[in-house]
Amino acid sequence: MRPEDRNTTDNCLAYREVSAPEYAATAARTFERTWISKNHLMLSGPCPRCSCFMEVQLVSEVFKTPGAWAAGPEPFICEGADRPHPGSPPGETGCGASWLYAVPGSHE
Repeated sequence: MRPEDRNTTDNCLAYREVSAPEYAATAARTFERTWISKNHLMLSGPCPRCSCFMEVQLVSEVFKTPGAWAAGPEPFICEGADRPHPGSPPGETGCGASWLYAVPGSHE
């Protein structure tokens, strides 16, 4: 997503820690996926709850073995838009949404 496509409205949803199965389905359908390297994936797009632009970097190798996504649980994503939402904890950004993200097939 281009920076000019980012949500720039001031009508942010209030912060609420919430998860719903449809968040994962929406993210899978709308996020742009950019493989930085074989084990490093950048996700970007609108938050499934509040529609604010967000970017998430997923790395399968920190203290894990290669191919850890195939054998392990799906990464847990917390919405992290670059601006605070009403009622968000001090120093926090994002609307409070979270979901599991199934990483598409490994990048070769």
